[in-house]
Amino acid sequence: MKDIGRNIILVIIMIIVLFLLWFFSKIVIYILISYVLSLIGHPLVNIIEKIKIKTCNLPRSFTAFISLVVLWFFVFLFFRLFVPLITTQAERFSTIDVVQVIESLREPIQKIEIFIDKMNPGGEHFSIMEYAASRISGVLNQSYIADFFDSLAGILGDLFIAIIAITFITYYFLRDDWLFANTLLLFIPDEHEGKVRHILLSIKNLLSRYFVGICIESTLILIFISIGFKLIGFSWGTCLIAGLIAGVLNVIPYIGPLISYSFGMFICMLTYQQYDFSFSIGTLLGYATICYVIVKLIDDIIFQPYIYSSSVNAHPLEIFIIILLAANVAGVMGMLFAVPAYTIIRVIAKEFFSNFKLVKKITENI
Repeated sequence: MKDIGRNIILVIIMIIVLFLLWFFSKIVIYILISYVLSLIGHPLVNIIEKIKIKTCNLPRSFTAFISLVVLWFFVFLFFRLFVPLITTQAERFSTIDVVQVIESLREPIQKIEIFIDKMNPGGEHFSIMEYAASRISGVLNQSYIADFFDSLAGILGDLFIAIIAITFITYYFLRDDWLFANTLLLFIPDEHEGKVRHILLSIKNLLSRYFVGICIESTLILIFISIGFKLIGFSWGTCLIAGLIAGVLNVIPYIGPLISYSFGMFICMLTYQQYDFSFSIGTLLGYATICYVIVKLIDDIIFQPYIYSSSVNAHPLEIFIIILLAANVAGVMGMLFAVPAYTIIRVIAKEFFSNFKLVKKITENI
């Protein structure tokens, strides 16, 4: 009876905890974002901490503050560079003559329609021209773009509060490596504290390398795509927009590059008439495709093996299967969080289930 009563109490406590996490979900999100930022900033803290003034090391609180300033400097620089650029390009896109864009695509589209009609004899004719015109008009509708920026302005108040909260929490996470872990350890029985502490240390080290690697990878993708578009003949504004989309979406494994490629083709078609290209739009799309393929190969051969294999110590095929499973369960969001979640599961499994052969195999490099 005592065991039943204790189990009921534990279930009630779990329900209360889950309810509190849901009720204070904003605060939980702030804490998680702060923890990720601290994981990215910890290597910088460690580097600055090695600097000595005469024979004295810099105080941890000072190194944490400097690291936080550096992190926010890069965040500010990112928004300072890209927000005006995105606004300018959005206004520019809203003035594009959709009819002229569609007209430039008439010949290749007609060939596709003829091919579709041959493949589906007797079926209803599908006009790609009409469909494309309606879709592009909807995307480039000036009132739609204006409404988007109005709604964006409406959340600035909440964003300001979020920035203050995340900054404050991140500073303390940077100053104290074990602050987040010690908070979690309050809920762990004493007999398991040693194992859980070791788990949290391993997770922190692996995820820190992973998130730093992701930031570096996205930045390099942004640079390479931007350079590729510049070599084709686009202005730097258009190049950076294409690079930004590719860099950000590349965070989503496998499907992200496909989405960014689609955006790139869309940008090429929209802006073709605004540039004095000496070749057809089909050739332009071909050049852009070559650019994306080259960058994708560099990413697959050099960047991803280092990030997904070296940073979390897992085989690329293993990571690929996990991402597919996560996509099947939770779609794009599952793919986004698949690698960090799998890393955490592997570390926990190694500590508590190391006697299983499968667990030994998938955790042997941790």
